[in-house]
Amino acid sequence: MKRALLVALLLAMALAAGIFFLTRRTAPALASVPEPDVAPLPESGPNAVKLSYVELAASPHRSEQPGATQVFGWITRGDDQRPVEGGKLRLWLEDYSMHEGTAVELHATQRVDRGFRMATVQDDGGWYVDLPGRCWIQSVEFTPRPEVESLDFGAFWAGDQDAGNAVITSETRHNGRSKLVRTIVAIDRPLERDALEVTFAASPGIQARGLVFDGPVAQPIQGADVILLSLRSGELLATTDANGGFELSGIDPDDLTPEHGMLTFRAQAKGYRSEKRQVAWEPGQPCIPAFKVVLVPKSP
Repeated sequence: MKRALLVALLLAMALAAGIFFLTRRTAPALASVPEPDVAPLPESGPNAVKLSYVELAASPHRSEQPGATQVFGWITRGDDQRPVEGGKLRLWLEDYSMHEGTAVELHATQRVDRGFRMATVQDDGGWYVDLPGRCWIQSVEFTPRPEVESLDFGAFWAGDQDAGNAVITSETRHNGRSKLVRTIVAIDRPLERDALEVTFAASPGIQARGLVFDGPVAQPIQGADVILLSLRSGELLATTDANGGFELSGIDPDDLTPEHGMLTFRAQAKGYRSEKRQVAWEPGQPCIPAFKVVLVPKSP
């Protein structure tokens, strides 16, 4: 009995050694790539909105219209709390100035079609909208001023052109994007007279961060392009630094198009085979998890 067990053990060891030998011969060895040393992104809390009624004379943009009302305020950045420099603001409201009764009574009994007024955000983050009279203020929608850099098509070549596998940028590729995204805050209160101050923070959007490594030597790759493909408006690109790190910022969650709960990225660098990477993300998730991409050099 003991002899039979010993023979079986020896056969199992021989079989394991044979499988290990075949694996070593058929699969190229990749060096162990360390996990990305990227700090987790903080979760974004609810957008605090300051609402207060004031006398129209206390507004920094006093209206001279008799019986006028006004909505005004300031917009700060949600990341560093500095004033927002420019942008457009759309104020959604129900206008009851031509009806008898208060805005509260009319809003509860007879609705009118909602409309909007536009305002320009100044460089100090200030804005105001003059209104004709009784209104029910629904919400404020802020759209940041575009900060898109000029496209440099030569910088987006990847691969060997002679081999016919070069990747060329599309016209929808953005080399830069505003770090603020469209922000909507709910107001849902009446304005009968004087002014309503509405001050809030614009959302900086969400980020995607990670590292790109050379697989065989486990070294970071500088100058690799990481492209977010799952966007309605086009593609968003970032280039890795000397440590192989990249950061895509100012991503509008409403612009993302996950498939089966996954976002698709592509990493590419000269002399390497491009690699697609899928990262889990669901609508409402406050950030995109940090990830790494391992690239393998092209065969000589």
